Amino acid sequence: MRVITRAYGDVPLDREVIGQANGLVYVANPSTVVSTETGERVGVGFPRQYVFRFEPQLFDSLNEAWERRDLAQLESLWSRAQQIH
Repeated sequence: MRVITRAYGDVPLDREVIGQANGLVYVANPSTVVSTETGERVGVGFPRQYVFRFEPQLFDSLNEAWERRDLAQLESLWSRAQQIH
């Protein structure tokens, strides 16, 4: 499942869920998912509250706000993101 993760510093990342365990959602860069499907489980665990449903327009807006370092806009955009279930 493709998701947006809220990384350190509010950086939005386009990621692919590769697993879930111990209250964490494990994600990987989409370019590395092919290798994870062959048995290598390489990913980063994010707390569920930092993993959101992928919406292309929202992701683009988050990136633009992050590049401008517009903290108010970032907070507003993150508040509209829908957490995954």
